[in-house]
Amino acid sequence: ASIPEGWHEVPVVTALGETWDLGRNGMLAHYLPLCNIYNGLGLGCSFGWPSPMRLDRVLVRAGDRRALDCGAATARIFADQPVHERARGRAPLPQTGRELWEAHRSLPWQEYLFPSDHFGIFVELPFTSLR
Repeated sequence: ASIPEGWHEVPVVTALGETWDLGRNGMLAHYLPLCNIYNGLGLGCSFGWPSPMRLDRVLVRAGDRRALDCGAATARIFADQPVHERARGRAPLPQTGRELWEAHRSLPWQEYLFPSDHFGIFVELPFTSLR
């Protein structure tokens, strides 16, 4: 829908799933203001934007598909783990409510920091032999 005509996604990247997830990235509740578009401006998630979402894409132009072997591409997600051990296994804060208001931006960074607000994608896209 949002992909320009003549361009295509690499299937192995699409199969990785979402790269922005309030339920997996504990930093987002601290990174965003208390009332934001994702939590319905504080009214609750059912009023806000959806999460998780796939923000990262790899597009290949149709003419380049002969030179690139999209079927042999490999991909993996990275930066999807917290920076410090103290945050591993810790559930993210809820998107609204008292617990969020009390902990918002007040916990030590070791308990929530991720490398980014969304996960990255590493892709290897080989060339086909041009004989």
